[in-house]
Amino acid sequence: MQARWVNASFEHTIRAATEPYVSIGSGRISIQGPDIRITSGAVIALAMTLNELCTNTTKFGALSVPAGRIEIIWKIDEAMQRLHLTWSEKNGPTVHAPSRQSFGTRLMGSLGQQLKGEVELAYDPTGFIYGLNVPMASLVAPA
Repeated sequence: MQARWVNASFEHTIRAATEPYVSIGSGRISIQGPDIRITSGAVIALAMTLNELCTNTTKFGALSVPAGRIEIIWKIDEAMQRLHLTWSEKNGPTVHAPSRQSFGTRLMGSLGQQLKGEVELAYDPTGFIYGLNVPMASLVAPA
């Protein structure tokens, strides 16, 4: 990742962070949302979060089995000026909530806080879900 990016593509950041784990054209990952330009600090926080999510899913989650897939969707709430991102795992092993909070889980939470956002982790038996709700002002450079 280029740490000096001032206006990096949100979509490109997601694709670059997930590509080492799963090929975009493989049908195992779906990435969908409007492209926006984000600051280098947001790129780093997002890339680190995605690296943690990808590592976990290849070890324990949807990408640990051949039928598993990931959906990454984000939307912008124009009225509230917030970005909502959801990472959803499908067709993977049955999910169980961990008995303790791992370093990676704490890291994802702190990266969300760094962006002045809220992180939600859902351990649904049918698939793990990560949600990020962050103000646009924490992602984009002031005009």
